[in-house]
Amino acid sequence: MRDYGSPISLFVKSDFGKEEFNRITGGLKFYFGANAQKSLIERHRTEDPENYTPMFPTVRTTGSAALPQCSLDPDFVVTSPANGQCICPAGTVQAGGGPVFKTGQYHCEKL
Repeated sequence: MRDYGSPISLFVKSDFGKEEFNRITGGLKFYFGANAQKSLIERHRTEDPENYTPMFPTVRTTGSAALPQCSLDPDFVVTSPANGQCICPAGTVQAGGGPVFKTGQYHCEKL
């Protein structure tokens, strides 16, 4: 509908589920902005919010030697090395990264 001077799009969304759950939603989207001649596909590609793709951890290194893996107690407190210069193991929030320091100890938080 760009030819009419208003960037408008129509949309329809449907959801179907178990136990007779059905829903159909529809409507109009109006796009406002400085460039009224920008196509809807250009707007979607350039003006939508950021993509929040998770970042994969990187392994920390000191110089050319890699840090050792942290040893943890049952509460996920780092027991070795005590100075926290280690890499948290898989199954923790900081997997592949360093532990966090809180309450006077280093921790690799449980997923």
